[in-house]
Amino acid sequence: MYVNPINLNKNVNASQSQRAEKPVSSFEPGIQTSLYNTKGANVYFGSLAKGADVMEEQCVKILRAAREGMKRRFAENDIEDVLRILKPVKNSEEKPEIIKQVLTLDGEFAEKIPDRDMFKNLVKLIAQRPEHERFAILQFAENELQNSTKPMEIFTKLPNNVQDDLTKLLVKIDDVNVSFFFKDDDALRSTIDSLYDTFRVALYGHYDMANMNKVFKTSYKNRNLEILKADRNFYDKSDGFKSESAKRFILNVVDEIIGYFEKNV
Repeated sequence: MYVNPINLNKNVNASQSQRAEKPVSSFEPGIQTSLYNTKGANVYFGSLAKGADVMEEQCVKILRAAREGMKRRFAENDIEDVLRILKPVKNSEEKPEIIKQVLTLDGEFAEKIPDRDMFKNLVKLIAQRPEHERFAILQFAENELQNSTKPMEIFTKLPNNVQDDLTKLLVKIDDVNVSFFFKDDDALRSTIDSLYDTFRVALYGHYDMANMNKVFKTSYKNRNLEILKADRNFYDKSDGFKSESAKRFILNVVDEIIGYFEKNV
């Protein structure tokens, strides 16, 4: 039997060529771990948030650095939402300060912090307001966080002109949130908490009346006026004030809330 001669060099060269063409894996041999299960790896679906100027880029850095436990608090789409909310602010240098002011609600001793929706709503509420109104809203928001099941939800649903009017009342409450009106810190805290409860009668009144049958509106308003007058009587009998003039100052704030409710709710 005749057998053609075998060219060993040709076979060796072919084997080497096949090995050279095989793509080399960048992974080490062994079990491969999914990127989604890798700790510390951020996987973004879409583009990263990007500011339009230096101040907005600073906003992005602040929000990316915010943490809730070990996790990032804001996703990239949340950061983009905040940047859109801040667009109308004329002074770009104020934008990082507005974000920092809302982040003050994440205090060391705070039992709860704003979720992402509440955070964005607060940025929207204070973005184009003077500083004294910003702080008045944030002081109330802090109280809402600790005492309400749905903090600031009703406030943010109200029309802008109503929010503006209510903010003026919050500024009045914030004006009495100082120690020299009260005998001690406990009297200050309890009075401010009570004033916020009195304020909520007007706040919820707007929302309730807008969603109530006309038949019940008169009785609802009269019942809440009785509550407000009972509140005033409570403050009048309180012995936590340092002076009679301090008491009159607080009573004037209560009278403004009552007057506002009678006229506008």
